[in-house]
Amino acid sequence: MYKVFELLLTGLWIPVSANIIWPGKISMKNRIINILLMQLSYCIILYNSYSETKAIYLFPVLGIIAYLFFGKKLHALLLVPTGYIIGVFANCLTNNGLRLLSISTGTYLSFCLVSIVLVLVSFGIRGLILLLRDKANIIESPKIVITAVIILATSCAAYLYIGFQIRYELIDDKYYYWYVGSYYVIAILSVIVFIAALKQIQKRERELREEENKRNLIEYTSQIEAMYKELRSFKHDYTNMLLTLSGYIDSNDMDGLRAFYQETILPTGEKINSGNYHLHKLSRIKDTALKGMLSAKFISSMSRGINLYIDIMDEVPDISMKLLDLTRVLGIYIDNAVEAALETSSKEVKFNIVVDSNAVVIVVANSYIPKGLSIDEIEKPSVSTKGEGRGIGLENAGKILNSYPNVYKYTEMKRDFFVQTLMIENESIRKRSKNSISGLFS
Repeated sequence: MYKVFELLLTGLWIPVSANIIWPGKISMKNRIINILLMQLSYCIILYNSYSETKAIYLFPVLGIIAYLFFGKKLHALLLVPTGYIIGVFANCLTNNGLRLLSISTGTYLSFCLVSIVLVLVSFGIRGLILLLRDKANIIESPKIVITAVIILATSCAAYLYIGFQIRYELIDDKYYYWYVGSYYVIAILSVIVFIAALKQIQKRERELREEENKRNLIEYTSQIEAMYKELRSFKHDYTNMLLTLSGYIDSNDMDGLRAFYQETILPTGEKINSGNYHLHKLSRIKDTALKGMLSAKFISSMSRGINLYIDIMDEVPDISMKLLDLTRVLGIYIDNAVEAALETSSKEVKFNIVVDSNAVVIVVANSYIPKGLSIDEIEKPSVSTKGEGRGIGLENAGKILNSYPNVYKYTEMKRDFFVQTLMIENESIRKRSKNSISGLFS
């Protein structure tokens, strides 16, 4: 009976920890199935005997289950080694704490205490993950995920080796506490190494973003210069056009005037009103990185045949939202708008910014073909009109926006246009208005 209790309870530690620390949304059905499958796999693999070598089979199986039931995300692979390390840490912390306090407990109670500590530690790590995601948007970086995998795999190997030494009494008693203490040393070193690697990766990614911003700004500047040259050329021709018009009027040649207007004047007006000549309005945006990103997106969209309309009436000051988050959200909205507009005959994309003393309102609208999905359905995770697995962008944008209490999002379908509106309230205005257990976990 004790053996069954031990197996069932320790089999819950990794899946329970994994479900707590997972930062994304997951249905209750998936959570229950995930926990049951993980526990069943644990019990089957470790039924006859506990052995560190069985982790070679156990961890990949649990990792596959986590990957399948946590949205098929790359960083879901981190859950199993993280859950294992938390289990070892909770076990070690609980038993050493009880020993230091000279408290004697029964085996069943000891198991339960470890479970409580595991849950508390898991919630603490979940809070840290959410903080990192909200503050630095690093959770989904492939480089950081790979770095974390290497660190966790190394830590797990060390923990399994130490557990093997302790379980089979391959160490002298005088070195026992050194081995136990190494659990904490490894945990601390892992955190230090991860933080150091994180800073280096963030530094490099920041440098890459700055380089991209510079390239975008250079492209924007060259586009503005090309527009200026075209306008200068038009200015030189303007006088000749007026003289030609005057000649047709003086001679009362209405047929010639009509033909000249249709063949010369009208095409010139359409050219001036094209998207290329709307780009100069981006100069009213104060932040050069945001301006560069928008210009790069719009220039690319125009090269694909998009009819672009930009309306920015006032100077756009600093916006009360982190630049990286704002550019990511707008980049997602613009990319989706372009993809949808390309499916229509008009191929229209409209971008508006309205500024007042309280907020900045940004509107991205596009022509689209209705496909029978409601707004609520479109905004569900992984739902897309473009095929399976293509709805990640709006889901990520929603996660970013949810971390800003001063940002309000509105989605509308107006006639033949799909409209995304962001109202970013001025933060200063807003603030003023508010006033030893056996098993693998040894």
